[in-house]
Amino acid sequence: AEVWELRSGKKLRAVKFGADSSSAVTALAVYRPGKEYRASDSTSVPLLFAAFADCAIRCWDLAASKARPVVLKGHSKTITCLAVHDLSAVLVSGSEDHSAIVWNALSGEQLRCIAAAHQQPITALAVDSVWRGGELAEHSTWLFTGSADKTVAITDIKTGDCVGQLSAPEGHTGAITAIAVLQQAPDESCLLYTSPSPRDRQKSR
Repeated sequence: AEVWELRSGKKLRAVKFGADSSSAVTALAVYRPGKEYRASDSTSVPLLFAAFADCAIRCWDLAASKARPVVLKGHSKTITCLAVHDLSAVLVSGSEDHSAIVWNALSGEQLRCIAAAHQQPITALAVDSVWRGGELAEHSTWLFTGSADKTVAITDIKTGDCVGQLSAPEGHTGAITAIAVLQQAPDESCLLYTSPSPRDRQKSR
């Protein structure tokens, strides 16, 4: 993996995850702590996560410029997507094995496996907070998973319960390959997802 400075377009460094990570990288995500970096505080360290074709996730400490020894394993098939929710410090991985796994982004501990939402590989995911009346809801973190089965499942990360599912509209012929969640107002979120065909789009509130 390579790290670039967006403003200048300058390549800052190449990231190498160790001799045991020679397989192809299949997904990347970055944990960005919500407070200023302090070397003495492990929760303030920015981290880069990379999923590899060997079904493992490895971690790079961006502040110290070195790989962390932790290796996250739990999927049986290729990991297709990663997402990090900075506020709750969780990492989520989606896989061709039809499951999503929720990890503690700081310790690498597996918190939950969500395996019942889809009948085909997970191809996209996003994580976002739920706000009500300007405050975080009691169960405040939702996982959105898109799949080759042309559906988006919405899961409460804390409980693992499915709180909703969106089916593809007529004419949506391909797998859902990208998901983004936009907070439009304290009481409203907007979910957008796309697939390979330019006509295969849906915007749902």
